[in-house]
This record gives sequence, structure tokens and C-alpha cells, in this order.
Amino acid sequence: MVVLYFILIALNKATISIEHQLRVLLSPVCSAPIFGPMFPFCPYLTKKPPADPDYAKFIALQQSFEPILALTSGAPPQASGGDANPGIPAGGSSLSLSYDIRNSEVAVRDLAVLVKLSDLPSKEELGRAINLFVRNAKETAKGLQRLGAKVGGTVDSVLAMDE
Repeated sequence: MVVLYFILIALNKATISIEHQLRVLLSPVCSAPIFGPMFPFCPYLTKKPPADPDYAKFIALQQSFEPILALTSGAPPQASGGDANPGIPAGGSSLSLSYDIRNSEVAVRDLAVLVKLSDLPSKEELGRAINLFVRNAKETAKGLQRLGAKVGGTVDSVLAMDE
């Protein structure tokens, strides 16, 4: 196994060396405007300098992330003001929406208990429908929390790459 590893390293070094030699030998032919386009291997042998980045596009792209960052951070949107729930992030973030769904889930569970103890003629059917709603709300809240975590992680990695 170790011998195979050393053989692969030697082949890699030999390939790099051969490529370098071909590049040196054929660079005058490939750089000539008459012969360069005639040979299919010339584009692989001539190295082009890296293109300058388009900073205006980069800035525009970064600015397009600002609304996403505002939503995931829980900052209130610019069009509305004030918090509906003090101490809870506003602005339609998945965190606040998940929190609201959890609160609704608790309220609906209480309602399910009241329906179960009531004298309604169709309390069994209504109880099943409410319990189904509670299960769906719980799954939705979990999904929103996962989505918020993924979006937040992506935004964090983009911001980390910018710095």
C-alpha cells in the first residue's frame, strides 16, 4: 500500500515536470497569432492572467443579502414599526413565526382540553381535528426553526467570507 502511494507521488511529479517542459517548449508556437489557434492544445498551455473582479456587481450582490439578513436577525422591517410581542424578535423572521406557532399550539391544546370536557354533541370529531392541527403546528414550528438555522448559518458564512 505504501509502495503504491510512493508510485502515485512519483507519477504526479513526473506529470507536472512533463507539463512544465511542454509549456516551455511550445509557448513560442502557441503565442504566435498564426499558429496558436491551429493547435488544439494551445489553450491548455497558455496561461491567462486572472480577470479583475467586477466590484460594482459584487457590491450589488452583497446589498441583495441585506433584506435576508434583516429577516433572519429578527430586525423589524423598514415599512412597519413597533413590536407585536415585546422581547420577541419581529419582522417576520422564522424565529418569531416559530415562536408564534408554538404559542398558538399551546392555546389550541388548552382548547382541545376544554372541548374534551364539554357537552358538545360532536366533541370527539372536533377533538380529533384539533389534535391534528396541534400535531401539524408542532411539525411546522420545527421546520421553521430548522429553516431559520440554515438561513442564519448561510448568512453567517457569507458575512465571514466578506471579512
